[in-house]
Amino acid sequence: MKPYHSIIVFLILVLSAGLTSLDSYNAAKVSIIDDMNRALELTMESQQDRWITPDTIINYRNNLKIEALKDESFVSYAQNTTPKALCSEKIEWKGNGSQSVAFQGVSTCSFATIWGLSDQKLSSFLLLLALVWLSASYFFVKKNHRGKAVFGGLIYNEETCVFCDLNNSPISLTPMQTELMRLFFKKSNYSVSKQEICECLWPKKPDASETLYTLIRRIKPILEERGKVSIVNERGKEYRLERR
Repeated sequence: MKPYHSIIVFLILVLSAGLTSLDSYNAAKVSIIDDMNRALELTMESQQDRWITPDTIINYRNNLKIEALKDESFVSYAQNTTPKALCSEKIEWKGNGSQSVAFQGVSTCSFATIWGLSDQKLSSFLLLLALVWLSASYFFVKKNHRGKAVFGGLIYNEETCVFCDLNNSPISLTPMQTELMRLFFKKSNYSVSKQEICECLWPKKPDASETLYTLIRRIKPILEERGKVSIVNERGKEYRLERR
């Protein structure tokens, strides 16, 4: 499995956990409103007049099944504008004669209260699974790349002295091209002076500038296509690997 596959799976699990959590949260809100509707209907059945009294609120709260709502819900006269709170449906109460008035249950539940009433088991499991997957992927990649150096799309196996692409497919290089790449990978900044390259690759040759130029010209297309890196000449004195 490629590293980016692990990241995609992790993001899918996190997204699934988030969507599941949101769905459970919304389901909890629906349950709260249903409970408020039922409690208000029962309260209106025993309501004697059009005024909201302390007994009205007590009766309404006693009719609620969700315990957490009893301290955060009350009965209000229905408003034309929608309050910024959870509200039940409006129920019209008709008293003696033609007088009528609409009541509504209102809850001031906080986000934390609603979230606490929601079922977050599945979302928590998915989030835990995502964290386990991330940890396992990290250790797998770390173990898989032990003894290997990575730059751009190049992987250098220090044990076998072989260069590969990100698919772990070996890149076909001549012995001299391999030695040149090893010089780059020995440096922390992936930069080697022209003099050092010539002395290491052609120690007995007085002037190896043309030979070096030919070597770099031939290896450049291979590195750009397979390794997604370029060899850049700095002021004619040194060569440096650069990510494309």
